[in-house]
Amino acid sequence: MAFANTVIIYYFKTQNYMYTLPRNYAIDAFRLIGAFSVVMIHTIGAGTMTGRIILQTMHWAVAFFFMASGYFFFLQYSKAGVGIFSKTLINLIGIFIVVNVVFAVFHLARGTLRSSFSVYTFISYGANFHLWFLNSLIGTYIAWWILFKFGLQKLLIPLAILMYGYNLVTEAYPLFLKLKFTLFASNAVGFPLMTIGYYLAKKQTKLKLSTALGVGIAIAGYLLQFVEICMLNYYHHVQVLGYHLGISTRLCAMGILIYTVTSTGLPSKLSDYGRKYSLPIYLYHPMVISVFYNIIKPYMNVKSVFFQILYPIASIVISFILMNAIEKWFKRLFKTINGSIGLQELFTAKKQPIN
Repeated sequence: MAFANTVIIYYFKTQNYMYTLPRNYAIDAFRLIGAFSVVMIHTIGAGTMTGRIILQTMHWAVAFFFMASGYFFFLQYSKAGVGIFSKTLINLIGIFIVVNVVFAVFHLARGTLRSSFSVYTFISYGANFHLWFLNSLIGTYIAWWILFKFGLQKLLIPLAILMYGYNLVTEAYPLFLKLKFTLFASNAVGFPLMTIGYYLAKKQTKLKLSTALGVGIAIAGYLLQFVEICMLNYYHHVQVLGYHLGISTRLCAMGILIYTVTSTGLPSKLSDYGRKYSLPIYLYHPMVISVFYNIIKPYMNVKSVFFQILYPIASIVISFILMNAIEKWFKRLFKTINGSIGLQELFTAKKQPIN
């Protein structure tokens, strides 16, 4: 892997503690593009053919985040061993606490806080639907911790295959299978996708990964989406254009990951912004788009073409400007909304010997 020669501090996508890794500017840039893609997924309407085609180009993002998490976890595990699990989970739990409190307060203020609370909804996606990604990430690390601690790494691939199959039939393709059992359907995908990233890092030399291979797989996966869409429509009479697909969309994401990890790219504003803002934009964009929608709705026809174009673009711009302003003028708040609430220091202090 053609990593940069200079070793600098690298911020893992979902973690705020610092550790030394070669800077990968391509990863940083695609993190920001991925965060913007998620915003567009949640703002572009699927009512038109154009909207659905645009949406189809965006769904690689979350799969990419999972795979990248697994990829960089292997790099850290190979250096720090099992001890990296505690640091990772402490930081994720910090993010989990802050973002769920923020969204609970937000929904309470709007009067949309769920009236009925269940253990299932809290474990699955917490205080807001998009947080299933974070819950899945935490669940995967806990499962991995158990497997690695007891020397059961050989079970990673079999379990990943089982969970991927479960996700395919309950979440990716339930439209034509007509299954009613969908317990933790979305959450199940984190384990297999992170496992893909983990083994891409572990077997990178043997697999002879290259930028050309990554580009080829990404293009093939993207085009395969439309083949998959046509086949599902022809044989099962279901319209899935604009939705993420369990095989082709994730193949596209894997190609993008291979490209980014084999090409460090060059430092740029895009990579710098990706390093700093991709996580908070992903975490808090539902509040931005909700508030913006309710402000602008009385003054515009929300079904108009102009609104359909304005809404996603303005949501991205506002999300970015907001995070940039908070990072510049409210640094302590910026650290807090990224999960920095002192948990790492607290648990580290407890391990220090008393003189």
